[in-house]
Formats: sequence, C-alpha cells, structure tokens
Amino acid sequence: MLKKGIELDTKYFQAKDNYFWLWDDKANFIQLSNNLTICYREELINILENLAENGFPSLSCLLLVILACQDKWKKKENYISVFEKIIDSLSNEEFTFNKRFLKHQLNQTIKLLDMINDLPVKLRSDSAKIYLITEIFGGNNLKVSSNKTKFLITQLSSNKFDSIILKIQSEITLEEFESDLSQIQKVLEKFTNSKEIENFLKAGIKKIPEKVDLEIFQVNKSDLIESLKENKKTFGISQLSQRLIALINIPLHSKGASDNSIGGFSDITNRGNFDKLLPSELAQEDLILTARLINNEALYFRREEPPANSTRSRSILVDTTIKMLGTNKLFAMSSAIACLDDKLVVNTYFLNSKSYEKIDLSNVDNVIDSLQKIDIGLNCYKTLEAFFKNDLSLYSDSIFITSSETFKDNEFIALISKININYLITVNRNGQVYFYQLNNGITKLLGSSVIDLKELLFSESNNDLETSFLPAFLVDPISPLYLPTNINISIENSFDLNTEGFIGITDQQNVLYWSNKDKGAIELIEYIDSGKYYFGFNGKNIVYILVYINNIVKIYKISLTKFGLKEIDFTNEIANFIEAAYHENYFYIKTITDVILINCNDLKIWEKRTYNSDTNIFNDYKEIIKKQNTYQLKDSLYKGYNLIRKAKNVFINNYSELSFDEYSIVLKDEIITIVKKINNQESDNYFQNTPEIVKLSANPKIKFYKSSFNNGNLAIIDSRGLLHLKSKNNNVPEVTILLTIANGQKDVIACWSSDNFVCGNHYFYDENKYKVISELDFYKTYIQLFMI
Repeated sequence: MLKKGIELDTKYFQAKDNYFWLWDDKANFIQLSNNLTICYREELINILENLAENGFPSLSCLLLVILACQDKWKKKENYISVFEKIIDSLSNEEFTFNKRFLKHQLNQTIKLLDMINDLPVKLRSDSAKIYLITEIFGGNNLKVSSNKTKFLITQLSSNKFDSIILKIQSEITLEEFESDLSQIQKVLEKFTNSKEIENFLKAGIKKIPEKVDLEIFQVNKSDLIESLKENKKTFGISQLSQRLIALINIPLHSKGASDNSIGGFSDITNRGNFDKLLPSELAQEDLILTARLINNEALYFRREEPPANSTRSRSILVDTTIKMLGTNKLFAMSSAIACLDDKLVVNTYFLNSKSYEKIDLSNVDNVIDSLQKIDIGLNCYKTLEAFFKNDLSLYSDSIFITSSETFKDNEFIALISKININYLITVNRNGQVYFYQLNNGITKLLGSSVIDLKELLFSESNNDLETSFLPAFLVDPISPLYLPTNINISIENSFDLNTEGFIGITDQQNVLYWSNKDKGAIELIEYIDSGKYYFGFNGKNIVYILVYINNIVKIYKISLTKFGLKEIDFTNEIANFIEAAYHENYFYIKTITDVILINCNDLKIWEKRTYNSDTNIFNDYKEIIKKQNTYQLKDSLYKGYNLIRKAKNVFINNYSELSFDEYSIVLKDEIITIVKKINNQESDNYFQNTPEIVKLSANPKIKFYKSSFNNGNLAIIDSRGLLHLKSKNNNVPEVTILLTIANGQKDVIACWSSDNFVCGNHYFYDENKYKVISELDFYKTYIQLFMI
C-alpha cells in the first residue's frame, strides 16, 4: 500500500516519454531531451519550498519559466526544435487537430517567455529568480494543492525515492502538451511586455500610478479623490481609494485623558469602557443590553480632558516585511492613503524587521520608492513593540496594516494584547481587505471587502464616449464584418449550441457567436462581467449566460435571431451562492440553505426548494459541459491566420504605404496583404504621429488608438484586430480593414467601406448583404484615398 501511495505522489516528478525534459541517470539535474541542462535538483527544491504555501503549478510549466530566466534562452532555436519534434509526433494521434493551431500556441508561449528573458539579469537570477517565479505562479493554475506540497518536497529531498522519480511515464498526449502551453499563456497574458513585468516585480503593479498630489498633514481627501476622477489616467486609482474609504470608517475618537478617573464628566458617547456605562444602561434587560453593546448603541460617560491634550493625531503603521510582497504592497499603500484625515495630524511609518521610518507620499517618485521598500525579514513584531515603547502613539489612533497571514500568527496575537494598537487592517493577494478594532487584545471585525484590483485600478472612467469621430463600423450594433477567432476555447468560457452554432467569451470580455464554421463571429455582447460562467440554450434561438463573481449574480438573455439583449441582476435576491446549472429553461442555483429556481422566460425567481432535492441536475449539467469537444471546435474555427491585436501607431511610411508599427498594407499580385517591414518605423516618413488613446466603447478591455495625419485624416486601431480609416472629407466613404496575416497564405484579409462595398476573404462577411468587389478595385477606390 505504501509503495502505491509513493508512486502516485511522485508522478509529479516523473518525466513523460517523448517530452521536452527528463532527469539525468542519477536524478541530480533535469535536462532537455537534447541534453541541455535546465536546473539542478537543489535549485528545484529551493523553488518548490517558496511555492509550497499556495501550491505547485505543472512541473513542465515551472521548468519553462526556469529556462526563460537563463541567458542561454537567447539561443532559443536549441529549444524550439525540441518542441517542434513533439508537435510532429503528436500529429499522428487518432483524432483530428489543426497542427498550425498548436504551432501558433507554441509561438505565443515562446513570445511570453521571451518577455521574462528580456528582464534585467538581476531580476531573473539567484534569489530574485525565486521571487519572480513565486509572483508568476502565486495562486495561479496550480496542479498540486498546498496540503500536498510539503510531502512532495520531502520526497524530492530524499534519495530513497530516486528509482521512482527516474521512472518514465507514458508518452505525452496532445491534451497535456496544449495544457502546459495554455497555462503559461494564462499566467503571463496579463503582461504585454517585459517592462510591465519589471514594474510588477519592483512595485507590485504593471503601471506606475499617476502622481497623487498629497500635502503631508494638510490633505483634503475629498478634493483629492475628485481630482483623481477628472483625470482619465488616475480614474482607476480614485475608484480603489473610494472603495477603501467606505470600508475604513474609523469611529469617533473615545480614548485619551478621559480614560483616567479624574475630573468631572463633560459628555456622553457611544464608545468607552464598561465602568463608564450610564446607570440607565445597567437597568436594561440582559439581551437588550447585549444587543446595544454589540451595535455600539449603549451610552457611556466621557470625562473632561486637559486642554493641552486636545490635539489629536493618527499613526499609520505599514508592515514591509517579506509577507507584503507583490499585490499586498499596493493594497497596503492604498489602505494607508484611505486612512488619511484632513482633520487630524497624520504620520505614516514603514516597519521592517529591525527599524521603522517615517515616509512621505507627496509625489510619484516617493510612492515608487515606498512600494519597493521590502525587508527580507519574516516579521516586524520587535519593531512594532519598540514603536509603542517610544510613546509615539500616546494621543493617537494607531492603525497597523499587514497581511492576513500575520493575523494568524500566535506570536502576533500575543503581542497585540500588550501594545496599544487601536485598529488593524489585513490584506491578501486575492483582494480581500479586513478592518478590525482592537481593545485590550480583543478583536472586533468592523468591515470587510473583496476588491478586484485589476478592474478598479486600471478601468476607464464612466464619462461619455467620444462620439465626434466614432467610426461608421462601430455605429451598427452588428458589425459589418464578421470578427476573427481570438479566443482560447475551453469549457469554462465557451458553449456548443450543436446545429445552431457556438458561443464564446474572449479575454476582452465580449461574447462572440459563430452561426457556422464557414463564417466568422458576430459580437453578441460588447462587455460581459468576468467571473464563473454557466450557459443555457432553449434549443432554438435564445441563449442564457449566468455570471457569478464575488457574491454578484447576473443573467444575460440573448436572441440569436434578433440579437436582442436583456440583463438582470439577482445579487440582492441570492446570497451564499455555491453553484448553478441549467435545465429545461430554468437556472437552478444552489446556496448554503436551499436551491433557487429562476424561470428563464421572464427571468424571475420561480421557487425555492430543499437543499438536496436537485442533486442530479447539477451533476448532469457538469457532464454536459465536460463532454463538449473543444478540440473539434478549435479545429473547425481556427483558419490558420494570426490576428494583430497589439498595434498602436498608424502612419504613411517612406514608400507611401499605409503602415502600422512594423507592418505595411500593400497591394501584391492584386491581393491586399499585410507585410512586415524591417525598420518600418525608423524610415524617413513624410508623416508619422504619436497615437492617442480614445474611449469609443463601453468595454474597458477594448483599446482604441487614434492617429491624426497631417492631411486631416484619422486612423483608429481597434484592439480586436481592426483598422478604421476616417477621412476629413465627409463625402469620402470610411474604411475598416481586418488586420490578419498568415504565413504562406494569400487572401486572408477582408475590408469594408461605409457605402457597403466589401472585398477579401468570404469568411468575414455576408456576400448577400454587401456588394463584393475585387481587392485591386477596393484598394485603388478606397484605401489609396487615405494616402494622398
């Protein structure tokens, strides 16, 4: 029995036959199949020990990141050949799959790993490499849960299990290989370049916040938030600040000289010690008195205080030890800003394992420096105790900001019973913020919140869309051109409607619909909330999508014939959500106490049932979702082209060609083609410009970059892979071009003009709806007008 258990656990360390990595014959190091060393056993153990708290990713994914950290990755042709051999061997599997798609996945993964390799050496070597790997995989795409990690590390650290570790498993499968590639992409797709990764490692955020114009001790917080709102670049910061201000609501001050039993009574307050309760409170019944105490309704005498002690202050103490790495740093700093009060003298301190220092957050440089101040010490308990021994908090409200892990430490719990911390704020990587009041070591939760940092910090403002130069392509609710496939299809974000087509939710949070495999996609919903998705279909023409995230429950009802949309929010009616399932035009929603049925015809709650009455419905729904053939869908929808989504700058190059970034749109053999030009942006262009970010969609994840030419024409890059051209002359039709390329293939582009002419690949438009002309005629009639 023991041997079976050991074999089961150590499979994590066993190499797959015919895969890219394997152990040497003594299990001392892991190497590529072409004998290049990836990492030594001791290094792997060290890395895994740092990941143990959250869990382990796939070992193959971990090894790919370790490879990318090495200088020899720059000669990546040595590695790519290994992966291409794997693709060639997998092409002989029984089921059909698109080999070009898998190569596309590999190319995308290589690009993302290149971003790691482009980091400064000091950020991807020695101990910094461990920090980099920890931040990349912290809580993401974990294959091994945290309760098994210590046992696995023990196995790897011992030589007793080497014979099992060296045992080769069965051959790698297509599903496993694609899973490894997609996991790397999911972990790194939040970054667009190595600079964002560098910022994230140094400051905990991809983008450095704009200057928050604070004046120490004289901050008007309301004015500050309003000014942040007015600036598009800092709108997300204002949202985060407002959310935290609502959470961190510090009660009226009740401590000070009035705690001493001297002098007379000056006031009545709802804060105080039990010995100062009004006699009338003691006359209440026990249950009523308890309720009044819990709800802060009980009244206390307040004693007179000496006039010299009337000035109040606030001390904000921020933990900067190792547990505050990454996202925790940003939440801690945001919490500190939310604690500012223009009516009080506020002092902010950073505490490390050895000392503390007063900090200044008055400009961007100071904020960046503060975010980078992390101490390698495990905790700041001695410093915290020393701070209070210096009487710095005698007449202050003291607020300590730390990680949620600290609050679970017995040593810290013992410490707070001895020192005068009034309030405690804990933060964690998942965006959970808790606000506690402490009184003689007794802790009371005052509030908590789960914050989507990505959504709040970098979301767009809710100002009106900029419609003065809105492209004609965006006016029609149904796009004139079908959209390309830009979705990583999985059972989590996609649903097969069988004969009626297929729907999927992209990484830009828009919902696409393919009516058949021979045509591109229609955008059904411009923006849908992120979260866990549950799909339903009435078998004819109505699709339902239930979204759940952070106690928010919404249902979207979509018509596939009229393309109508209805959205209903059930958040206030459904609490303690566990899971959902669709069955015969009803959504069944399981909560802690019961099962709620929602009638999809009128989107209203139909009834509530007992908890165990519909178990089979939830299991059946899961089986339906799991049985979807996502590989077949990928094979049918992926047409071998690549979509250019990250372009920004549009210009006319030195050869009088319409260009964007390193590409140019040219007419080649009477076919409109996108070609890559060496040093395209460095040529002596007769007009080029700096793109401006504009808001043309309610979807904050779809980006638009406007370029204004010297001749008055406009070009707008759409991050869905579209280029919109708008002339200063209103009589000239507007043009939209799909930015698609394919190696070795022609005719992958499609173009549309606002006078309803189209050209190019028939996959991207309805031939019966528009007038189809040749690409030669379209180029000369429409596109060339924008290059005059």
